[in-house]
Amino acid sequence: MNWYKGKLIVFEGVDAVGKTSLCNAVCNELTSRNINYERMSFPGNTPGDLGELVYRLHHHHAEEFLVPDIDPLALQIMHVASHVDLINRKIRRSISEGKWIVLDRFWWSTYVYGLDSGIPLDQIQALINVEERVWGQCKPDLLVFVDANMPLRTDETPDKAWHAKRHRYDSLASKEQTFRVQEYINEENDVDINTLNARRASQIISLSMDS
Repeated sequence: MNWYKGKLIVFEGVDAVGKTSLCNAVCNELTSRNINYERMSFPGNTPGDLGELVYRLHHHHAEEFLVPDIDPLALQIMHVASHVDLINRKIRRSISEGKWIVLDRFWWSTYVYGLDSGIPLDQIQALINVEERVWGQCKPDLLVFVDANMPLRTDETPDKAWHAKRHRYDSLASKEQTFRVQEYINEENDVDINTLNARRASQIISLSMDS
């Protein structure tokens, strides 16, 4: 087995279920094993990248850009554009150089949040088709689906919309046949989430190496 072959590990799930904590644990484990990796996210958070601009447009369009409203489809088009930019400029190159990529979000979120914003399914699928063509043969070695019965953060409300998004993610995970999906479910009463995630991180890396 070549320990230095580039890998792609993707994390998905509805907001406030513990994705970031598990991403952190995986990055810590990769560091402890001296595996060269880069942590990235969709749309992105690196200043100067298209993804960071799209993030700001999404969350601060009124106060920062004086744009009072953005059509939901137009917003998702911008998100997919930032995905394409990151895939073509960074992700492919890094994997070809032997780096592991830890990616927060995938096109699954385009599907889930696009439907949540009222975009017709055929239009969402058209956007996903574009992104899938850009990915081409570059598939996740492992997609980590993180779930929880209730939000784990107080700033997220467990309302009907949150549960609808959660169930859409679950439906995608159950139907996926193109790449391997590993599911973890967090509970509100998990006492030592750091220890739990450390064990999960070790398993995630082992599963990725086996792919």
